[in-house]
Amino acid sequence: MPQPQLPLELLGKILEDACTAVDVREGRQICLAFCLVSKTFAAVARRKLYREVALDFSDGGDLVPFQLVARSERVFLSITSSPHLASLVSSLRLRGSSFGSLTAVEVALAALLEACANIRMLTMEATNPFQGGSAEALNIERMVAGLGSRLKSLEISRPSSDEAGLNALLQPLTCLEYLKLGHHWNLWFDGAVPLDASFQAPSFRLQHFSSPSPVEPKLLDILIQSSHPTLESLAFHWVQFEQDHDFSPFVALRTLELTNLEDLRHAHAIRLLLQSVGSCSGLIELRLSPIIRYSDFSIAELDEYRPLQHLPSSLRGLHAPKTFLLSTKYLLDFLSDLSCLPNLELLDVDRQLRDEQQRPIERSEAEVEAVKLALDGRRGLSMNWSEEGGKQ
Repeated sequence: MPQPQLPLELLGKILEDACTAVDVREGRQICLAFCLVSKTFAAVARRKLYREVALDFSDGGDLVPFQLVARSERVFLSITSSPHLASLVSSLRLRGSSFGSLTAVEVALAALLEACANIRMLTMEATNPFQGGSAEALNIERMVAGLGSRLKSLEISRPSSDEAGLNALLQPLTCLEYLKLGHHWNLWFDGAVPLDASFQAPSFRLQHFSSPSPVEPKLLDILIQSSHPTLESLAFHWVQFEQDHDFSPFVALRTLELTNLEDLRHAHAIRLLLQSVGSCSGLIELRLSPIIRYSDFSIAELDEYRPLQHLPSSLRGLHAPKTFLLSTKYLLDFLSDLSCLPNLELLDVDRQLRDEQQRPIERSEAEVEAVKLALDGRRGLSMNWSEEGGKQ
């Protein structure tokens, strides 16, 4: 009597659970072990093995040519020579400290995009990605743009501020949902136009957008204006000018992260920042990360402005250590005011304060205990005390 066979869906679930419980390397070994059991197990394991492919490039300088590392070379050859494996690839990641003159990357990417018809996610990950000329980088962008409506997720760094190239890259990607774009924007001179007049706002409807490069909010509006109804998370290097920014058109926005905040030394800048954030009426999580360790905005001024009262009442998590200093008195007033941020579940607070000469002052143990005691009246709220140097 033949033994009953497990459904493929159940085998896949067992494999996923086994790999989830361990790190990436052990998960790969589990998949390889599955391949040795039977043809049925091998078919299920290959789906897991080749679903997400990462290829690493190595640049050893003048003595070693820029090329795929040995393991990545083997994976690359197996995919490009086996259509049944290439069809399993949905996520492709190219990694390296740099991409040199791009020639090796261009060849590899062209071969992979030709072989892998089901790629939906593409990542080009490097600390210094484009050291070749603009023409070589444009070859990469044309290949990416050729994915058109197939592509759902893209992470890419661009080598220049050529807006025509950016336009050609983004326009065909009509179904993109996630975009992480490193781009050297022209922002640092008076009267700068955010984007070339010929630039057309892409028609994609993103759910997530992030940029590690400085982005002026007005430029951001042009770039993702079609995503106003759909954008759920937004993270970018904030460039604050002379007025607040209205985020209210992003009606689905739930997570906002503003990194490298550059000009929070004065009361005016902090007010503009809080007014901008306050326009996100449905915001759930806010992360603020300043460049400057502490503000010159005095604690007394900040208490008088009552910063937490300017944040959206929907907020559940506020991660803003080192952004502004809140006195113990103000914290106690906030904790006793249940109408302010009634949904807040997590608050990062600096344990240290600063005197008028910006010298560090420790909160006393009595102050810390008073705040902890006041937390009892705010059930469901946790507070992190951030120490000097980011320790908690």
